[in-house]
Amino acid sequence: MDPASYPPVPPDVARIAGPLIIGYLFNWGLFGVLCMQVFLYYLCVSKDPLPIQAIVYSLCIFQAAQTFLLTQSAFNTFASGFGNVNLIHDMHHLWFSIPIMTSAITLFVQIFFAYRIFTISRRKLIPAVIALLAAVQLGGGFATGIFAKRTESFTRFMGRTENITAGIWHGAGALGDIFICSSMLYYVRFYPSPQNSLHNS
Repeated sequence: MDPASYPPVPPDVARIAGPLIIGYLFNWGLFGVLCMQVFLYYLCVSKDPLPIQAIVYSLCIFQAAQTFLLTQSAFNTFASGFGNVNLIHDMHHLWFSIPIMTSAITLFVQIFFAYRIFTISRRKLIPAVIALLAAVQLGGGFATGIFAKRTESFTRFMGRTENITAGIWHGAGALGDIFICSSMLYYVRFYPSPQNSLHNS
């Protein structure tokens, strides 16, 4: 596309593009933290059962793939498409790399913690609630991604239906995290039992 045909840059372009580039930078920063955590896990917890190690390393690889997709979207918007304001509103791969991949990662992590809470407490109710919330947020994330793919633009994305699916995705995920945090705190710190050792891991 000829740069001369690009639409004029609006005066509030920072308000439009700023959240995007900050999100891309934060993602790389948090990915660096994750890599350090996985490296420390490799050094300190190498005696974990093989399935648990496989989950940790697989999630790290999955997160790396998500980061590379986000980087491609950032490159298309701010490098190869520099000056084309229309690309700021373009979904690129974000419909897949954010709602769908994030909800899939959340499902695996929350199910894993539900299993850990069950091994600590030997009670099924709280792990079942966490697993249910994980499934609900997965459905909300996939629905959000499908609607985002159909609209292909941020300007047409935030309708009533999209707000509902995004609310289900984020709400169920946050509620599941709250259950995990409060349950781990209670069972590990205030519910002494021989099973609270987490298999010494």
